[in-house]
Amino acid sequence: MQAALRFLPLVVLALLTGCVSMFSGFMFSPTGGDINANNKTIAVVAGVDNDMNVAVAESMADALARNSNFKVMPAKQVAKRIAGYPQLIRGPYNSADITIDINYSKTDLKKVKEIMKKLGTDYAYVIWAPTGYSRTAINRNTSGVSGTAKVFPAVAQMFQGAGAKVVGQGRFDVAAVKYIPFTTASDEDVKDALNDATEIVSKIVAEKSGALKQ
Repeated sequence: MQAALRFLPLVVLALLTGCVSMFSGFMFSPTGGDINANNKTIAVVAGVDNDMNVAVAESMADALARNSNFKVMPAKQVAKRIAGYPQLIRGPYNSADITIDINYSKTDLKKVKEIMKKLGTDYAYVIWAPTGYSRTAINRNTSGVSGTAKVFPAVAQMFQGAGAKVVGQGRFDVAAVKYIPFTTASDEDVKDALNDATEIVSKIVAEKSGALKQ
């Protein structure tokens, strides 16, 4: 029997178990009360200068454009506004060897302020995806069939205005799983998992920012 192929970002696991509401605060939470960002401008920025982080930022920008009332700056415009983009921005973590040891106080706010001035948007949603790893995954719904997953943890913060005030933050994983023994998820599998993850996270970000498209 042909083994099933499934793409399972962490947020999709939450959806399948009916626990999205429980995980939504984990993925994005306002830091200082309600965010009223309806119809405001926003740019999505990669905080690490690697291809995966750029792909996550571009996918999130596309998803926010579909699912929110934010006026989203296109990724190409972000690259034009920020010389040498993507740039390495010191992010909200102590280390990121395999997983991310999050510490929101570590963010280089001076650097973020410089970028906010260049962007000229009301908000910026900066995503750091500095690492990735592989692990064995077991599908308990198909008699324990196993496969190898590619996992890319990400942490993000939302900043407001030229002063780069932190108004929201959260984390999520992009995880592509191929339930075929001795087979690793392909680059195309990762792309599909990435789009699934950003689709769900973008809706949570939009909802908690008062900008969810109805």
